[in-house]
Amino acid sequence: MTATYVETDFLFAVTKPDDWLSEEVEAVLAEESVETSLLAYAEFLVAAYTEEDGFNFEVTPVIANILDLVPLPSPKEEELLLAAATYFSLIIYV
Repeated sequence: MTATYVETDFLFAVTKPDDWLSEEVEAVLAEESVETSLLAYAEFLVAAYTEEDGFNFEVTPVIANILDLVPLPSPKEEELLLAAATYFSLIIYV
């Protein structure tokens, strides 16, 4: 089965229950296999660590959980993403 490609807005809806796309995202996840790109996760990380608009939670554990729902095409890319998220959390919260 081919996975449906999703973009950054999908990742936001997965992490924010009050997001305007939340219901649609839940329906897609219940019926389809999805995946995204490393670039979509990079955009997500940039938004997550923006001072004014950033999220109010630790991003690294959230990324690990999102990967279960919205994987990347390869395990190597997932390793790179987790390393990047960990690195950002170390330099941002110092």
